[in-house]
Amino acid sequence: MHRGGGAEKVFIQKLTEVVENNLKNETFGVTELAEQMGVSRSSLYLKVKSNTQKSVSRFICEIRLKKAYGIIQEGSLNVSEIAYEVGFNSPSYFIKCFHEYYGFSPGEELNKLITHKNKESDLAAEKQAKKNRRSNHEKRVLFSFKQLLSEKRVLLSFYVAAIILFLWLILFYILF
Repeated sequence: MHRGGGAEKVFIQKLTEVVENNLKNETFGVTELAEQMGVSRSSLYLKVKSNTQKSVSRFICEIRLKKAYGIIQEGSLNVSEIAYEVGFNSPSYFIKCFHEYYGFSPGEELNKLITHKNKESDLAAEKQAKKNRRSNHEKRVLFSFKQLLSEKRVLLSFYVAAIILFLWLILFYILF
């Protein structure tokens, strides 16, 4: 972007706002933008070209593509729906423009996003399963420990009973 004054920056911001407000309108183009900005087509072209080094139609297209990329990141629409949502009347033309601008197709980006979400989902499920396994293991260890204590009590009771019997035998032997 040209490093001009604040007025030029405000002008570009206003242009961007007008384009974003008309994204869904497939017929919105240079003529409609010039009308809404209150300037002639040639004046609009000169101002946009001097500030962005782009044509007005390219400026509009790139705003549409940036919005499309944002929608893709939300992951709620398919490629055709996104194309219409940002004002392209042909999904194939949208795909072509998107690929030229970003270097990859919108479908590739959607697939990457879906794969990433699936991996996150799988990781979360694995983490929960691991937590459940640990919890179950802890329950088994606790049960085993309680069982062991119970067995030790039985064993201790047996030893005490054996000692008492032994003492009775010794006492009986000594007395008789």
